[in-house]
Amino acid sequence: MNSIERDNLKKRFQGTNISPESFLATDYLNHFNEIFMLLEMVADMPDMPEMVNELEYWKFRTYQEHFAESQLAEGPLAIKAYEASADDYRLPFDKLTGILRQLIVVTISEAKGAVILNEPERMAQSIHNSLAMMQRLHGAMNCIIHDQADLLDQDAIDQLMVDSSDVFTPGQTADGVEGDCGSPETLSEQDAIDRLMADMS
Repeated sequence: MNSIERDNLKKRFQGTNISPESFLATDYLNHFNEIFMLLEMVADMPDMPEMVNELEYWKFRTYQEHFAESQLAEGPLAIKAYEASADDYRLPFDKLTGILRQLIVVTISEAKGAVILNEPERMAQSIHNSLAMMQRLHGAMNCIIHDQADLLDQDAIDQLMVDSSDVFTPGQTADGVEGDCGSPETLSEQDAIDRLMADMS
């Protein structure tokens, strides 16, 4: 897309939540707000472990999937804008999205495991710890959308990747993360970190 086409596309962003700088839309962040609220609800009611089943209703969607299924009037425009977003914005945004997805998958798996072992307090503490990192990642994604250059620095993104690896625990089953044969894998802490780094490279 040449500069004239980009300028014409940008003119269509008026009245939407698509950033004219990054070409990314804040509405995608609402997709993660849903699971944050569910996780908080589960963690705040450890005496009702059956609530963990509510987490199964949330399914990860990519940026394009979110807007394709959103029925928002600007959905097709948001997808087109994303595809035209400069690498300086889209690549770090996609990296953080991938990290956040992995963190959510592992957190849900950890919560389910704690319920099976009848350890509701551990479940609640694990979710609260993970939510703190999720909020950091979510905030960084928001800053990229709004062109806040301090969080576009690669060192800052790399540090978030390192920090987020702390939530992976030995023997964690990453439910929903498919291996070569299409079945869930059991990941050691280092395997999980290595997979995360490989996916983000």
